[in-house]
Order: sequence, then C-alpha cells, then structure tokens
Amino acid sequence: MTARNVSLLVVVAAALLLQACAPADVSGLVATGIAGTQQANALLTEAAEANLPTATPVTPEPTQAPTLEPTAQPTVVIPQTGSNALLTVTQDTNCRSGPGAGYAWLSTVKAGTQVQVLKTYSGGNYAVIADPNGSGECWLWLGYTMHSSFAGLPEAVRPPLPVVQNPAPTATPIYTWVGEWNVRVVDPGTGMIRNGQISFHRSGEVITGTVTLAPDNIVYELAGSMMPGHVKVAGDYIQATNKGGWAATMNPSLVQFSGNINGIYEICGWRAGSQMPNTCYAP
Repeated sequence: MTARNVSLLVVVAAALLLQACAPADVSGLVATGIAGTQQANALLTEAAEANLPTATPVTPEPTQAPTLEPTAQPTVVIPQTGSNALLTVTQDTNCRSGPGAGYAWLSTVKAGTQVQVLKTYSGGNYAVIADPNGSGECWLWLGYTMHSSFAGLPEAVRPPLPVVQNPAPTATPIYTWVGEWNVRVVDPGTGMIRNGQISFHRSGEVITGTVTLAPDNIVYELAGSMMPGHVKVAGDYIQATNKGGWAATMNPSLVQFSGNINGIYEICGWRAGSQMPNTCYAP
C-alpha cells in the first residue's frame, strides 16, 4: 500500500470519529471534510500521474545498406581486322624481305610511325606490313611495336632464304721470271731504241740473264733479287766496263714487265706471242 492510501485512510478514520462524537450540527462539516479530502486525493493522483516520466520512443537506427565493392571489369582486347589492323613502332626498326636478319633490308620504319598490318606470322614475332617508305610490303619485327591482337588476317608464308653467292677466291698470281723475253731499251735523252732477247734463270730468289741489244751489239749482264711476291726484281748490271743498277716490275698480264736502268733508261720486256707494254719505264 502506498503512503498516499495510508494518509487517506487516516483522514477518513478521523472524520468518522469526529462525526460519531460530534453533535449533529458538526456532522455536515465532517461530510464536507471527507469530500474535500477525496477531491484532494484525486488531485494528488492526477499530479502524481502528471509527474511520472514520459517514456521517450526509441527511434531505431536506420539500417545502412552495405556498400558493394565495384567489380573489376576484365580488360577487353578488341581484335583488329582488315584495314583497321594497325600497329605503332616505338623504336626505329628494320623492315626486311623475310622474318630475320638473313633476309634483305628493304627500309627502316621510324619510331612513332603507325603502319597497316597485312598478314600475321605464327612462326615468330613478325608481321607483314605495308611498307610506309614504298609501295610494297615488308616483314617487321614486333619487338618494338604497340598493337592489339589481329584477327581475320591471312597467315604469311615465310619466303626462302636468299642464296648467297660466295665469290670464288681470287687466285694469287704467279710471277714467273724464268724463260725467254723480248727486250727493249730506250735512251730518253737521244731517243735511241735498242732491241734484243734475254733468257732469265733462277737460283733461289735471284734471277740472272744476258741480253744483247742491237744495233751495236751492246751486251748487258743482269742479276737481281726477287721481292716478296716476286712481282718486282731489283739488282745490278755490268755493261763492258760500266756498272749500275736496274729494276723491273711484272705487269698484271704476267707476260710483260716495265722498268729502268740507272733510273734513266727505259727497259721493258714481253713474252713471245704477246705485245710490248704501253710504257717501258717503271720506277
């Protein structure tokens, strides 16, 4: 029982006691007091109820929808086809007649150039392109290019490697001095020309020979050493009481030689069946 109810009972009891003990004219006052007490009690009840705390409605937290992570979209490589099959060269690259350095060079595609791809090649990292430097086509290495996949292009057929013609080795000429020679000696000061024949002999790297020149039957005894390769001979001569030097160089024909005596006279020779050289003098 609450304290308010206890108070009410006490008041009522007191009122009844007073009514019983009081004279008749007092009973009205008691009744009035009871009524006032009941009214006061009602007012207290309303006040108590008014002072009770009001429950605050709880607003539920809004449910937050989970944020979905964006799904990574796969990179789609759009195949290039037909005339749209293009690539870009990132470094200067040779374009050849076939897929490899063994093929002939045709042109150089400069860095930054965009070219059209005509054919693909499954046998290596090459493609056939329209030569940007000409009207034909050539094979380009794809190591220095940027491009997408190619679809629908024809497959290139590797051409045969060019046949390299190795030149035959040049035969080393053999300069043979031994044998018979026609000889001419010209005195440039007087214009005197003397002709004769000489037969050279060889002993090791030295050749010797005697020539008799007409007119006047002037005889020269010649001896000379062959230089490396035997293309040139240089040595000494004896003519009567005269001595001096001589030298001769064999011509590429191998059947002619030109030279000098004492650095002044012209001397030349030619094999039987050939012609005298154009010039008789040689240093």
